[in-house]
Amino acid sequence: MRVVAGLLLGLALTAAACRKRPAEVPVKGRIKGANGQPVVGAVVRFHAVGDKGAGRPLSCVTGPGGAFEGQARPGTYKVTLLAVPKGNAADPGPKAGGAPPGVPARYASPADTPWKVEVPAEGKDDIALNVEK
Repeated sequence: MRVVAGLLLGLALTAAACRKRPAEVPVKGRIKGANGQPVVGAVVRFHAVGDKGAGRPLSCVTGPGGAFEGQARPGTYKVTLLAVPKGNAADPGPKAGGAPPGVPARYASPADTPWKVEVPAEGKDDIALNVEK
């Protein structure tokens, strides 16, 4: 009986581990500051809502015109805006922190940011995020 129970538990754990996750899809958008000007050179980070197994959040740096792009799995995300660590704009990684100059602190916290984005199965290429004072 113990052997059967152990085998069933092992099969259940294997099935859960093998559950296929949706493929990542393209995510693109632009960020404007409270003054209406593009936010350039800041880290945009997508944090999955309610899916602890979603993996690491999407992180990318805004470029000309406040544009950003990356890949994320379909789902709901809280989006934060962070200052780029000095000397590391190419790879913002986990060390990015705090809101960029002129951006309210709430935008740097997944719990406090007002930005929430739904990424559909086909991706999303028209995300428009605007900072408000």
